[in-house]
Amino acid sequence: PLDIQKRRRAPYVAAVCPCPAPRRAPLRRVSPSRRLAGFFAQLEAGCPALEDLFLHQCGVHDDEISSHTLKVLTFDSVFFYMPMDTVEFTLLNKTSISLPSVTSLTISTPEGFTPILKDTASVVTASVSVSVTMSSFRFRFDANDLGQYLQSLSGITNLEFNYQGSKLTIENHLQWCPEFLNVVNLTLGQWCLDSNFYALIVFLQNSPRLQKLTLKLEKSNMRISRRIIGELTEISFTCEHLNTVEVICSENDPQVITVQDFFVSSGMTSVQFHIKHWSPYANDLPAFIRSI
Repeated sequence: PLDIQKRRRAPYVAAVCPCPAPRRAPLRRVSPSRRLAGFFAQLEAGCPALEDLFLHQCGVHDDEISSHTLKVLTFDSVFFYMPMDTVEFTLLNKTSISLPSVTSLTISTPEGFTPILKDTASVVTASVSVSVTMSSFRFRFDANDLGQYLQSLSGITNLEFNYQGSKLTIENHLQWCPEFLNVVNLTLGQWCLDSNFYALIVFLQNSPRLQKLTLKLEKSNMRISRRIIGELTEISFTCEHLNTVEVICSENDPQVITVQDFFVSSGMTSVQFHIKHWSPYANDLPAFIRSI
C-alpha cells in the first residue's frame, strides 16, 4: 500500500499520488498550516484507481468531497472546516461527501461540524460519530440535523453510531431516528443508556431485523457521558431476530447488570449476553495502529 506521511516542508499534493497505480492511501497528521483544501479533486485526478483512503488527524477545507472509485473511506480524528457568517453566526454551507461506490465508511471527528452524506446506497458498513460542541450549537445543530444524518445511513447493514458533545433533548416526540430495515449489527455507546434507556429503545424500535447489539460503555467512571434524552409514548419494541447482546466495559462495571435487567424486563429472555473488557491501552491508540 502507498504510505503517505505529511511533512511540514513537503507539498502534500505532490506526495499524495505520483502515479495512477495506488489503490490504498493512508494520510496522517497533516500540519495545521497545510490543511486539505482542494485535496480531493486533485486526488481523484491523480489517482483514478484509488479504492481505499485513510485520513488521520487532518483538517479538511473542501466544500464538496466525491469519488467514483473509493470503496473504503476512513476519516479518523478529522476536523471538517465549514465557512460561516461571523455576524449572523450561521453556516454558509456544509461540507458534503458523495459516496456512490463506497461500501465501508468511517467518520470520527474530534469536534466541529458534521458533513452531509450523499449517494450512500452502496454503503454496507459504517462507523460514524457525531461530535457536538457548544460552538456547534451556536449554529443550530439540533434533532433535525441528527435525523437527516442518520437518514443518509438508513440503508446499511452494519452500523456503529456514537454521539458526543452536549446533551441533546428531543422535544414534542420528534421522529429523529429513521427505520433501519437492513441493519443486522448495531453498535451504540453509553450515551444511549440514560435512566429510561430512551435512545436505546428508539434504535431498537427502528431496527426490526437486528441480530446483534453491541454496547460500548465508558472506560472510566469519571468521564461524563453525553446523552440524547426524551420521552416515549410507547416503550415496547420487537426484535424477534435479536439473539446476542455484547457489552464492552471496564471490569466490575455495575451497569452490566442494569443492561441485562432491561432486556429481561422487556421480554427478551432468550438473548445471550457476552461481556468483554476494555484493553487498558489498545483502544486509546489511533485506528490505523489498532488495525496493524
